[in-house]
Amino acid sequence: MDHCLKIVEIVDMICSHLDPPPHSWSLSSQRKFRDLAAMARTCKAFQHPALDYLWRETTLEKLVLRCMPSDLWAVGTVLDVSETVKIIRQLRPVRDSDWDCIRLYAPRVKTLYAGHGAGWPSSAEVLPILAVSLPESLFDNLRRLTWQHKEDYFHHIRLFLHSTLTSIHFWLCSDASASLFPALTRKCPNLTEIFTPVRAGYPHDSVSLADFICGFKSPEYLSVPSLDHDVLQHLAGQPTLRSLSMTSFSTVLTLPMNERRPFSGLRKLSLLYPKILAATQFFGVCIDVPLREAEVTFSEFLTPAEFHDLFAAASGGVSHSSLTDLYIETQWDCYTSEDISATNLVRPLSVRLLLDFANLTTLFIRTPIGFDLDNNIILDMARAWRQIQTLQMLGTHLTSPAELSCMSRVLCAKLPTFATPLNRIRCNHQRLDVEHSPISAPISIARFLSRIFPKIRIVQTHWEYHDDEEEEEEEELGANDLRVQARWNEVKTLLPEVLAIREEEKALARELRRSS
Repeated sequence: MDHCLKIVEIVDMICSHLDPPPHSWSLSSQRKFRDLAAMARTCKAFQHPALDYLWRETTLEKLVLRCMPSDLWAVGTVLDVSETVKIIRQLRPVRDSDWDCIRLYAPRVKTLYAGHGAGWPSSAEVLPILAVSLPESLFDNLRRLTWQHKEDYFHHIRLFLHSTLTSIHFWLCSDASASLFPALTRKCPNLTEIFTPVRAGYPHDSVSLADFICGFKSPEYLSVPSLDHDVLQHLAGQPTLRSLSMTSFSTVLTLPMNERRPFSGLRKLSLLYPKILAATQFFGVCIDVPLREAEVTFSEFLTPAEFHDLFAAASGGVSHSSLTDLYIETQWDCYTSEDISATNLVRPLSVRLLLDFANLTTLFIRTPIGFDLDNNIILDMARAWRQIQTLQMLGTHLTSPAELSCMSRVLCAKLPTFATPLNRIRCNHQRLDVEHSPISAPISIARFLSRIFPKIRIVQTHWEYHDDEEEEEEEELGANDLRVQARWNEVKTLLPEVLAIREEEKALARELRRSS
């Protein structure tokens, strides 16, 4: 064997290259592990590194079925509510020797999932058996635990609570699950990540959660229900906090005057269904927070003034150089027909507040009303967002007077310079969503698109998103909408011919150059 393959780092790089993608535990995806398994069988030098990669992330169901004797378990089916599910059934008592294989692999497990795994039967019936027979300290190196079992089996999570855990993910679905917080403080002092979404219908105990969060030594990643004012103040002063996700956020945050840099280490923020005033004030109390990704989803109607205040607060509180991904969405079902009017469009002055984020690569803003964009703001967007790769500003009442030639400067991501002549811009997009864009000369638009987007294959309007709806709903389109749709249909008919002509011209130009 080559001496290079005796270097631990090189063997690790080979194993990393062969490593299957995360969460590939289903029975149908086991072929992805064959290369690592073959490597483990090749020689002793490869065996342990390959086995470490094979078993560092797995499910409890896989361990039980694959690593214990085949005569111990059988897979059966039961009717659960309205669906048939597979379960693991015990065939005989568990013997000490049945654990021999698991004793070999369990210390390699760093991430364990229990209660789910595509293609695997449920391990719920196995948990009581494990509770009385599982050897102690079997998962000595466990770092991450995701527990998806239902309420009746939740208490068995204690079998896998180790001091080595740094990350835990479980649902708050009952008082029993909420009672886990004191045990986590005692048994898992090294936790840095906790993800605890709330099941629908369970009024979680905010006091227990607050006590746990405030006792968290070094929080790094938190995904939790709504937090009260005191807990938010506590987290604002934690420099280790990197990611914060909250649901049903409604608390208006105020910070002490001596808190100069709140959320100084925060890189990712997600607010789900906050009140607009609370979200705006949350950004308002921040001072140069180094966010890279911010995501806010609202379930209420937002006026143009409220959008403006939110953008202003974000621009004033988030570091302009750090933010790369911004997602702001309002739910469509919170708007009424009276709300949808041109007076409720998001104004150019509001969008201009976001131009300071020069390193944006993704901007997604979705509002059922729409945006009032003109040529000037489109050109400013192109100048400001040189790194943009994904730009989606969606609305059902989009009435942008911007010309298509100006829009192309934003659609063509990462232009060398803004001064590039328009006829030299090229973009590899194969699909273009034109929403409600009005046009008058289809042949001119087809020529323009073929020049800017030489690989374009799909052009889609807003109304074509609803092809599967019933015909009577399509008849509600106004006369102007029908004219716009007809002109875009003509563009789509012309495009293949225009693109073919351009390819023929290029081929002819190449032949002429060769002959000369």
